[in-house]
Amino acid sequence: MGTYHGIGGDSELNRIQYSSTPTAIQSVSSVDTKNAHGQSAPRYEVVETQRRDSFDSLEIRPESPDPTKREQSGDVGAQSPRKLKASSTWERGVRVWHYGWVAETVGLSLAIISLIAILIVLLMYQGRQKETWPLFITINAYIAIFTVLLKAGLALPLSEGISQLKWQWFQQSPRSLIGIHDFDEASRDAWTSLLFMFSIEADGFEHPRHFWQYPGGFITYLTRRGGFSGTKALARFGALLTVLAFAADPFSQQIVEYVDCPQNSTNSQASVARTNSYMAQGGHTGAMEADIDSPMAVAINTGLVNPPANIASLVNIDCVSGNCTFPQFQTVGVCHACQDITSSIHNMTGAKGSTIHNYTLQDPENGDTIIWIGMGTIFSASAPTVLSTLENIMELKVLSNADQWKGLPSAYACQLQPCLRTYEASVSNSVRTERVVNTRRMGQNQLFGKDQDDDALFKLATSQTLRNGSLAACEPHAEAADGLVKVAREDVDRAPNIIAPANETVAWAWYEADCVWTFGFSSASVVRRQLSAELDGAQMQLTGGVTTGPIVAKNMWRNGTVSLASLDTFVAALADTITATVRNRGERAAAEYAAGQVLVGDTCVAVRWPWFSYPAVLVGLGAVFFLLLVAHTPRGEANRLWKSSTLAMLFAGVDESISRRVGFDASSDEIKDVAKSTRARLVRDEKGRARFV
Repeated sequence: MGTYHGIGGDSELNRIQYSSTPTAIQSVSSVDTKNAHGQSAPRYEVVETQRRDSFDSLEIRPESPDPTKREQSGDVGAQSPRKLKASSTWERGVRVWHYGWVAETVGLSLAIISLIAILIVLLMYQGRQKETWPLFITINAYIAIFTVLLKAGLALPLSEGISQLKWQWFQQSPRSLIGIHDFDEASRDAWTSLLFMFSIEADGFEHPRHFWQYPGGFITYLTRRGGFSGTKALARFGALLTVLAFAADPFSQQIVEYVDCPQNSTNSQASVARTNSYMAQGGHTGAMEADIDSPMAVAINTGLVNPPANIASLVNIDCVSGNCTFPQFQTVGVCHACQDITSSIHNMTGAKGSTIHNYTLQDPENGDTIIWIGMGTIFSASAPTVLSTLENIMELKVLSNADQWKGLPSAYACQLQPCLRTYEASVSNSVRTERVVNTRRMGQNQLFGKDQDDDALFKLATSQTLRNGSLAACEPHAEAADGLVKVAREDVDRAPNIIAPANETVAWAWYEADCVWTFGFSSASVVRRQLSAELDGAQMQLTGGVTTGPIVAKNMWRNGTVSLASLDTFVAALADTITATVRNRGERAAAEYAAGQVLVGDTCVAVRWPWFSYPAVLVGLGAVFFLLLVAHTPRGEANRLWKSSTLAMLFAGVDESISRRVGFDASSDEIKDVAKSTRARLVRDEKGRARFV
């Protein structure tokens, strides 16, 4: 039998006897006492509960009130039935909250819900304008709030889990009592959790050490004592998550960033020059003769002498914001082609008794010399006005001998011809960018000379055309109508290089104007004559070891490094410069320019998903820890999970041989020293009480 000393007045001490047999309730007694002032003190019941598989628990609770006695005494503190019911409901709620892992499950659920709340917002507002955010706080503030809730939710299962593992740890075998302190500290903050992660209890040491201080002892512990415990390992895992949760805030603030995101303007439209037909020329000078127009003359001179690095800057464009996009579009232009013709060089060295290296390029039709180098002429170009074929508007040939004493000549030929170009274009921060997607050569107009109203020397009709960036079919029509252009069947998706004889019948049809591409006869003639005037006969001379010549020849000669690649680059820049003027001076001018979209500056939400992975993984690992914790807890002990309860520590007695080593006046450090040097195990004593022995 045991004795319970109730609280009473100074004159009366009530003793209540109980049995130590842990199998059933032995007695329920009540005590009515008075305090030092003579007032009635609360009545108490002492109940020793039925024994479970684990330690018995002792409940001391106020005696159930007797409504009859209350009514007779007229106690002013009597509660109404409604208040009693509310109090009972609250107590039941508290009991449920502390039952098993209910509170920890709620905490983990809060962390998961917070993570989902962040994820939903990120998915909804990724790429959207900043102004569309409806709340008065920023998205980062919203994320910060739910990150705090996430951490708070995780803290509950982590801290309570580590605390519960403490009890299981001491039930397994005798442990150093300082472990109680270590577990409690680890359940509170990140720093002590970090220390806890690397602490060990090694054989041969008085108390736990950090492994980096005594690596030999750590290895000995692992190899000889088995140094691994699932309970301690799980506690360390929880400590690791506590440390990681501490760093969740800065990581979460890296998830969202605000970036510039130009938006389509609804108040203005962009445009860029393009054309379906080029017929520009200067003044009429005679039968089928005309002077070159000034813009084209300037373009040719620019392309030959000093083409800009960004030739797109020569094209007319309207982009008020400095940021615009355009769908793919097509336009008439000029294309080029170059090839190596070194094998066509004729070596004239030694002819007529000369010992100086002499080389020529000859006309394959009649054998006439086209270009000659030798006797100080080391580079020469030819670009005749009369061409071998009408499909070109320039035929350039160059012959070069960088070292006339070694005799290693090279020759190249390049052509220009009207073509259909497809572009992609954009403007970013007022810098224009264009890219040629593809090109198609324009052939001879089979109606030229047969239809008095058709002045186009080059014509191409396509079965498909780009309209607002999308391909649309081009259907032939049998009858003339507004907006239709007459086209020979041979010029549809073809590029013939000769014109049919005047007496030959040509089949034709009518096509929509945006499906037909033309380059005028006079326009081609004036371009050809101007290019011939600038290029034909351009030479580089070697006099006294110094090379001299016109700027056009120097640009092709490149100090003796002329090659197929360098000449191709030179002619390509010339073709692009001419094309820019063709586009700017189309037959219908700005009416046929390609329309684009003006972009205005705005700020949008950008999500950096790799940073979101940190809280996501943290919550996932927290869930794994909790599941392992529940699985690690012995079954049937849902009612006896002491976790971080200080009352459980208070009622878990310490063996007298241990407790007498610490006096009332002992300092905190002295208590720690005793705990470090003392090993104990949590057991049930013969009276069913929890004790450290």
